[in-house]
Amino acid sequence: MDGAAVAVKEEKLEVEVKRVENLTEEQILKVTDMLVKAFAGDPFGAILVGGNTSLSPIQLRATVAAANIGGTIHVATLPSSEAGEEDKIVGVAVWFAPGQSLNSTVEQRSAGWDAFMDVVDDETRRWWLEYFIPLMSITTTTVFGEGVVLRAWDLHLIGVLPEYQGRGAAGALMAYASTLAKETGAPMVLETQKEENVTIYSKLGFKVQGETLVESRVGKSRFWLLGKGF
Repeated sequence: MDGAAVAVKEEKLEVEVKRVENLTEEQILKVTDMLVKAFAGDPFGAILVGGNTSLSPIQLRATVAAANIGGTIHVATLPSSEAGEEDKIVGVAVWFAPGQSLNSTVEQRSAGWDAFMDVVDDETRRWWLEYFIPLMSITTTTVFGEGVVLRAWDLHLIGVLPEYQGRGAAGALMAYASTLAKETGAPMVLETQKEENVTIYSKLGFKVQGETLVESRVGKSRFWLLGKGF
């Protein structure tokens, strides 16, 4: 044996994608835990929490909890091999469908956002409120047009457990939402901080509409804004 690496092609997953609603706190935490694992080591995730990655579960839970109230959550699951056991969630996509938007109500914000704002340091809180949120609001309006995002399927999070990445779960989640968007004639919008994802989304029919640079004391991140169905 010479120690040379041998590439092994992973088998494509046969997942079921469905919308989940009215999640219990236990279910919210289960989805959040999956996303924490999916985004472990993500540089932009560190920016969102001011470099204190111990706060990432709180930040991700805030988005999941808000979507549970006024958004749309899709999960990709593998069927359980044991009778009576729940299907395993391997991927999650958090969308805000036409007419929905993140933290647009007191109820959504009190579900997790307010708690996140309470635990971050003052500089990170100011970064969110005075820089990042206004920047993204102005940028998305400039790039997509006034009111377009509110009429669109807006992707906020998509993540797959590391051991299942590259095996079709993310594509299945995107295809499921694309079908729903096509049925209603609504466009789809998303942002990505990874250049390699631009190629992946382009293969799914998305086109780059614009880009911006997000800066923070933790680091910088380039943002690509993509759309489909305009």
